[in-house]
Amino acid sequence: MTSTRFFVAVMALGFASLGNAGNSGGPNVVWINFDVAAKSVMDERISAIVLADKPMCWEATESHIYMTRRPKGLTDDLARRALIERSRTAISKLSAILASYRDEYTTGLDGVIAYIPGNPSRMVSLTTGSKKVKADTIDIKDDVNAVESSFCMVMPETVRKS
Repeated sequence: MTSTRFFVAVMALGFASLGNAGNSGGPNVVWINFDVAAKSVMDERISAIVLADKPMCWEATESHIYMTRRPKGLTDDLARRALIERSRTAISKLSAILASYRDEYTTGLDGVIAYIPGNPSRMVSLTTGSKKVKADTIDIKDDVNAVESSFCMVMPETVRKS
């Protein structure tokens, strides 16, 4: 399944939550994959997690993940400086970009989740409005359960008001 089709499928499932006045639903997050060599492999794993019948921490009808669409100004460089280098200036700028994002599905994003390859590989996230980057080590990146567990450990809180 391509990223675009995945995005459309998740967004279509999310329409039901938009009709609940005052209910912000689950988290709306941006996904960033820093693994250039095996980008599609981790993207497919995350797609499988959010589309699963019984995911550990994801509500397909209440949550949205932006895998290809990004807020204006959210570049790989900014994400790298915020999430990997943990630059305070970059974290503040990233948080402001997430908070101000608007589209037909959401008013503001709750955060960003990123995969950082390495030894060890990590999942990291930033919740909008926070100054702290959460991180979790993925012991076995080829194990779908390990990836899902790490994805859930760093899931940003829902901070949008509506």
